[in-house]
Amino acid sequence: MFDASPLSWHNGKIVPREQAAPSVASHSLHLGIGVFDGMMAYWNRDHYYIHQIKEHLYRFQQGAQKMGLNLPWTIDELRSGIQSLLEEIPQKDYYIRPIVYRSVPQINVTGSDDLPIDVAIFGVTAPRNIDKALICHISPYERVSSLAIPVSWKICGTYVNSYLVRRAA
Repeated sequence: MFDASPLSWHNGKIVPREQAAPSVASHSLHLGIGVFDGMMAYWNRDHYYIHQIKEHLYRFQQGAQKMGLNLPWTIDELRSGIQSLLEEIPQKDYYIRPIVYRSVPQINVTGSDDLPIDVAIFGVTAPRNIDKALICHISPYERVSSLAIPVSWKICGTYVNSYLVRRAA
C-alpha cells in the first residue's frame, strides 16, 4: 500500500493534504496542465537522504517554465519546503512529489497564462520490497512521441500513457 502523507507543503505553508487540492473545475484537472516530479527520500534513523534533489527540482522548474507555469519559488526554497514537510510527517521512506498546477475553477484551452498557479509537495510512502519478484509484459501501448509532447518534462497529462500501460500489464 502506498499512502500519501497527511500533510503537504502548499504555496509556502505546511497544511493538511486536502487543502492543497485543486477545484474540480480547474484547468489543470481537466486538461492535464501541470508539471510534477518525484524523488526518493530515504530515512536512515538519523536524517533523510534525498536522492538527486537538485537535479529533480531543476527539471521540475524547467518543465514548469516551459509549460507557462512559472514557479514563484527558487530551487532552494522548494528544497527547504521539502525539508520542512519531512520534519512534520512520520519518519519513513517517501517518494516526494512536487506538483505545480492551476487550481482556480476556470477552464481555458488557451490563454491561461494569467491564471494563478499553486505548488504543492507531498510524500507517498515507499516501502522497500526489493525481495519481491517482478512480472513483466509487453504493452500494447507505445510511449508518447517526443515530437507530440516533450517527454523530458513530467507533464501531468502525458502520464495517462503510463497508467494505460500499467493497466494492460
